[in-house]
Amino acid sequence: MSSNRCVALALALALLAVGWTFSCSDGEAPPASPGESLDASTSDASPSDAAAPDASDASDASPSDASTSDASDAGCPVGAICDGAYNYAFVTSTDYAVTELGGVQGADAKCNERAKAAGLPGEYVAWLSSSTSNARDRLGTASGWLRTDRRPFAASADELFEAKIRYPLAVDELGATVPSSVRYARTGTLQDGTVSADKHCANWSPDSGGAVETGDPFAGNRRWTTLAAGSCQARTPIYCLGKDHAAPLPPRPVTGRRAFASSAHYAPNGLAQADAICQGEAAGVLTGTFKALLATTTASAISRFSTAGATWVRPDGVVLWETAAQAAANAPLLTPPVLHADQTPSGFAWRWLGAPRIDVVGTTTCADWESSGASVQALAVQSTAAGTLSAAYAFNCDTGQIGLICLEE
Repeated sequence: MSSNRCVALALALALLAVGWTFSCSDGEAPPASPGESLDASTSDASPSDAAAPDASDASDASPSDASTSDASDAGCPVGAICDGAYNYAFVTSTDYAVTELGGVQGADAKCNERAKAAGLPGEYVAWLSSSTSNARDRLGTASGWLRTDRRPFAASADELFEAKIRYPLAVDELGATVPSSVRYARTGTLQDGTVSADKHCANWSPDSGGAVETGDPFAGNRRWTTLAAGSCQARTPIYCLGKDHAAPLPPRPVTGRRAFASSAHYAPNGLAQADAICQGEAAGVLTGTFKALLATTTASAISRFSTAGATWVRPDGVVLWETAAQAAANAPLLTPPVLHADQTPSGFAWRWLGAPRIDVVGTTTCADWESSGASVQALAVQSTAAGTLSAAYAFNCDTGQIGLICLEE
């Protein structure tokens, strides 16, 4: 059995051990290696595939204390919108069993209970769907959602239903980042806000033995709501979205050096070639000089860039780290680099890195990126979720399905 398939088997066994059944949302088996399926329409990763920030990284500010000043003012988090009234969205700090929800309407009531306890304004609905009630329909004309730390979650209803996530919904009603162990939220809902057929615990029946669609609160793409099918017997948090405001969020892009996910796969044939891929994809779309975030056996990936300058932002102006110094320390990502240079979403998850972290020298690097042979390997990272960029899986260097993370110098 190959090392890649061993990894997949270990992940599946781990999920079974905690009571989850792991299956892809479209009914296919989860891929054992990048080459089997990396399309964004497939739930091809378990929550343990990507590290997340732990609760110690959370903001200690309650949303009810949020400043109404401009986001550039002191006291307002980088990338936040601290002026104006908009809908809030959050993942509950409380886990619920299906028996405690009371169906879709009962889940809506749970959301309002949690919002009231946290001092949040407005009315909320649970991001849960049944065969008779879609989450999107209960939102009515609502549009534009902030997390409770005032960072944008989805700028509009259209962006929500297209899973164009700005900052992942990994913040609870109190404004705290949820623990890294919270990688499932029960949804029963597809990306477009409609019910996931046969994955809604038999319309949230207390005695259901069926399956449920779940999402990853740290995900920055459709996996926030459709990651994997889980057991209806487990306890999980739920997502809650406000429904009072119909205006989309105003654009508030952060200025910084740009970062993007390559649209091309990289077959290792020299570090210079990797940099050329990044620069070529930026040409005509972004100004500046770009290189690949790759470690070698003599240098860490982040050491290829100055960390004394501006931080890095996605092409849509969403910030990856608050400061470049945080990147140098391998601090958790605020949002994952899931966009290409032209702002289209990436269709595959895996990116070469070559080291366990971005701030340490390479250990498994396809012979310092000079070989694309089957007898050598390199470490790769899944770049679809917020959290620390950590690579735990090594793939053969002839794998033709792994891309690059590109940063501006």
